[in-house]
Amino acid sequence: MLGGIVEQGARTVPESVITMPWQKINQVLGSSLPLSEITDILVRLGFAVREDGDNFHVTVPSRRPDVAIPEDLVEEVGRLYGYNHLPATLPEGSSMHAGLTPYQKLHRRVQDYMESCGLYQAFTYSLTTREKSKALNVVESGSEPIRLIMPMSEEHAVLRMSIVPQLIDVVQYHLNRQMPNVKLYEIGKVFTVSPDGGENLRAKRNTWQVF
Repeated sequence: MLGGIVEQGARTVPESVITMPWQKINQVLGSSLPLSEITDILVRLGFAVREDGDNFHVTVPSRRPDVAIPEDLVEEVGRLYGYNHLPATLPEGSSMHAGLTPYQKLHRRVQDYMESCGLYQAFTYSLTTREKSKALNVVESGSEPIRLIMPMSEEHAVLRMSIVPQLIDVVQYHLNRQMPNVKLYEIGKVFTVSPDGGENLRAKRNTWQVF
């Protein structure tokens, strides 16, 4: 025995109608198109348009499921009219300078000082091995690193508690290529468990270390 609903005959999809102020098209596009030109563009695309004062009702054919909201009609008119015909204007409104946060100011001061001393800024991975993370943990001694649930490899299995191991790797990379004059610093995040012993993660973003 079969269950469910069986439908016989051609399936018909009802046409949808979008009602909107026709001037919204000009407001969004920044144009000054008359209603007659907007209507002509929509009719050429197969839409039926009925005027109603400041609004118009646009019947969307069932073959255009991509047109469902007024913004879709704005896009259709802009596409047929030609975006290259739209005037280029600058945004209007007042601008406000929010300024830098205390951390951003400190960050820039540290950068300026380090670079004035001839150091180059390094950017290293936040993931490392457990051994490296434990060996040079200068942030909180005795704490365990946070391990990823599904690490891509054992080389990137835990979150770092110090930036020093990664900087040592960078220095070693340069020394192996006969580049002994290496002066580096890094400003980055280190990760520790919350002081209450829970599983909450803390990211200390103001850690900076030098080699």
